[in-house]
Amino acid sequence: MRLVTWVPETEADIQKALENRLLEEGAAFEAKRELPQPGNNASIAEAICALSVNGGLLLYGITGDDASRPDQLSPIGLEGAAERVDLVAQTAIAEPIVVETISIPSAEDASLGYLAVVVPASDRSPHMVTLGGKNVYWGRGATGKRRLNEREVAELYARREVSERDQRETLIDASAACPFADAANPEGPVVTLTAVSRLLPYPGARTVARAVGNADEEEFVRALSVAAQTVDPYPDQGDRAISDAFRASRHGPDTWVLNGGSEPDDLHQVRLEAKADGALRLWQRPLAHEHRGRALLLERSVIRAICQFVGVAAHISVAAGFGGSLEVGVHLAGLRGLVGASISGPSVIARPTPYTLDSYERFATRPVRALHQERNEMVSELVAPLFSVVSLRGYQPFEDAR
Repeated sequence: MRLVTWVPETEADIQKALENRLLEEGAAFEAKRELPQPGNNASIAEAICALSVNGGLLLYGITGDDASRPDQLSPIGLEGAAERVDLVAQTAIAEPIVVETISIPSAEDASLGYLAVVVPASDRSPHMVTLGGKNVYWGRGATGKRRLNEREVAELYARREVSERDQRETLIDASAACPFADAANPEGPVVTLTAVSRLLPYPGARTVARAVGNADEEEFVRALSVAAQTVDPYPDQGDRAISDAFRASRHGPDTWVLNGGSEPDDLHQVRLEAKADGALRLWQRPLAHEHRGRALLLERSVIRAICQFVGVAAHISVAAGFGGSLEVGVHLAGLRGLVGASISGPSVIARPTPYTLDSYERFATRPVRALHQERNEMVSELVAPLFSVVSLRGYQPFEDAR
């Protein structure tokens, strides 16, 4: 049983797993009877770092005579437990790791229960525990956590470099493959967004098939526009987005396409591609216009496009029962000379410095199960460096969203 795909939601889930002797510490699972005493956070950081190499689950509140094969419930106090673990993951580890914490109350006393910590496989491994200035790398073997040796650390850094190169090449290749024909914008500049996503660890080539289940595949793909609409922060923005794309078609054996835009040379275009393994590619334009002689990047349109894209990727992942992480990369082309539309209000007096580069790119990763709560945070991470340059000082994505 690959425990990274098993995440308990109730006390009964845990009890059943214990009774069936399914829980055994290994490369992807660690069991703890309780959290360490306050101020002693090293073991939390070590467990999270070790699991991040390949992904896994840390579960507090179970025990047994053999600690590696727990068979008894041992509820812990839940107040502050999730917050403590999340704080350790963000402050005691370099680079910080985004984990998902799930508090599971006991049926007898809701103040007690169990804490499941879902640790996604990290392409940024190895992560270092920095508490006490020890600076130690941790991993896991077949029987539990252990310190990584110099060779293993070097191999993981090499893996990180390959992953960074691969993800950037994927994004650049997608941008170069933009299917839109050149079109002039009578309202000013044309900015094209390219977004790509992938699931980590690799979920297999039947991810979309698992998401579809017994439904009609074409109807499922067409309904992705509805999934995009449900997470739309600016539904009245007026530009074309995934939520307006209803034409679904099959392209080859493993690709579905969702299109919006009447003709190939139509200025307002959106195209979403979904691969069988759940990987997505999006192209959307124009995301800009001219106002009072200024070429403006429409921040709301950019936020809306990326938010819908993340929402669709999460929808497919959840429907497929995928329990890992979603990585998203965005590329914006045609930015040179633009400033943010937020500076164009009638009460704004600003002389912003136009963007000096033609393009911008950024990546972010979040656990799939946490995206319902952290979707906006992920989108903000993707756009914040760009907006800090071109937008009104202090501009906050989602500040006036619905």
